[in-house]
Amino acid sequence: MINYISPLPKKAWETNFPRTIIILGSTGSIGKNALSVIISNPELFKVIGLAGGKNFKLLAKQACQLKPKYLAVQNEKIKNELITLLPHNYKPTIFLGQKGYYELAALQEASTVLSAQVGIAGLSGTI
Repeated sequence: MINYISPLPKKAWETNFPRTIIILGSTGSIGKNALSVIISNPELFKVIGLAGGKNFKLLAKQACQLKPKYLAVQNEKIKNELITLLPHNYKPTIFLGQKGYYELAALQEASTVLSAQVGIAGLSGTI
């Protein structure tokens, strides 16, 4: 018998589109590839949250393109750098650190969370 750490999706998830997506680790290789698929299928997916590590320039580029309501970064310094690269009329909620990644992943408005962070950095958001 297989034991899952989280419940399986509800039946409605199978037919509910567009899926609201959060990507933890959007600036890494898995996250970038996932975004490529998502961008190619806008009728199927809507990105509502992105979390990146140290590459705030790429995170800013992704955020400017997709305009998610939520972002998450490692610390206040990266947050301040990121804000300088965002348009003045775009004001996402920005979560900080491990707690922020967890809060982002736990948002009820997300139908799907992709955990693409490396190693222990992705553990809290994944759980």
